[in-house]
Amino acid sequence: MNFYVVKIGGSTWGEPRNGDAPESVNLISAKLRDMAATGTVIPVVSAFKGVTDSLLRKIASIKKNDHLSRAEKSAYAAYASGGETEAATLLALALNARSFQGWQVPFITHGDPDRAEIDLAASGAKLIKHMRAGNRMAVVAGFQGLDKDENIPTAFARGGTDYSAIAAAIILQNSFAEAGDQVTCQIVRNEGGVRTADPKLVDNTAIHSRLSYDELYAVSVAGGGQQLIQTDAMKLARQYGVSLSIGPLGDASKLTSVGKERGTHNDIIGIACNNVGTARDFVEISVVGWGMTSATEQKAYELLLDAKVPVATRAKMVINDIHPELKGFKFGVRNDATLIKNGVNALHKGLALAA
Repeated sequence: MNFYVVKIGGSTWGEPRNGDAPESVNLISAKLRDMAATGTVIPVVSAFKGVTDSLLRKIASIKKNDHLSRAEKSAYAAYASGGETEAATLLALALNARSFQGWQVPFITHGDPDRAEIDLAASGAKLIKHMRAGNRMAVVAGFQGLDKDENIPTAFARGGTDYSAIAAAIILQNSFAEAGDQVTCQIVRNEGGVRTADPKLVDNTAIHSRLSYDELYAVSVAGGGQQLIQTDAMKLARQYGVSLSIGPLGDASKLTSVGKERGTHNDIIGIACNNVGTARDFVEISVVGWGMTSATEQKAYELLLDAKVPVATRAKMVINDIHPELKGFKFGVRNDATLIKNGVNALHKGLALAA
């Protein structure tokens, strides 16, 4: 049997309208029912768009998240993850399926209650029991856990639903793989998989059909507005060899699959720009790929100058804990929307990344 763990984030849900659930709930539930025709589906969900930010603002209006006691951190975690409970419950109702809050799975955790880590060996007993009973669907609220010693609510670092989804895939993998069952995890992104640049800056980006864990990690570190996957989740997926994909539901042509093997692209994987739209005076445009030489860096520098994009700084990128030949370099440019777009487009075209 196939097990499909499907992470659904806030940008995929969209915002609630006039107090109602987003229209996407019914659309997504229909696609998940289609998937259930060929296997068992476990959606792991984030809050609807904007809900967690709203909850955090309410917490901040009462008390800053500085020097909180352990009990206060647990209360913070329980309240901040309330949007995940809401989304999981409504999706489960649409699917006529059971929903599991994080503490019901349970995701057993250790560490600070507001930035907890999952103990995989101790987690998942109730979810596994539900699956072994022959159920073909279960909806899991992401971002939530349960402390292994104090039995109190916990939450993960921001973006923790990615972490929850990867953990769920590993738990299922450890429980069912011996029977020959296949477990995959999809991080849903409506706009498609991992691209050669931020599509908001470049029109003719290409979607990578395949990347290695290290390549995905390098692109994520570089930034660039693609919001690919939380760092802790990426490390966990690589450590346990999770069969991972990124992209929209129901359209395999726009998916990026992620595994141990290097992708099919040329040496340069992508162009990124961090902190677009912030109040910083300068931003960094980065180039990430294999075998980044001084000659490649010089070519990129000249492409920026030819595009009339003044370069204030240039430096090597330090990307720790990945393949030593996977590197990058970055150029500091003034935080001007036109300069940034011109610079990213010049590099994307000049380094032959266009679709």
